[in-house]
Amino acid sequence: MFEEAGFDIYLSHELIEVRSQRTEAEKAIDNHCLAVNELIERIRNVYWQVKERDVSLRAAI
Repeated sequence: MFEEAGFDIYLSHELIEVRSQRTEAEKAIDNHCLAVNELIERIRNVYWQVKERDVSLRAAI
């Protein structure tokens, strides 16, 4: 059935690790990007907490 439709069937799979030679500067850039993304996420969470509190306070009035 699959051969008629042109699909290839894979009967096994395996994990291939690719080790890259990254410099310390590249690692530092990645760490910095991760830290910035985490801070943005925390700021976003605080914003929505304040927004939800404001909406609930207005609804109570």
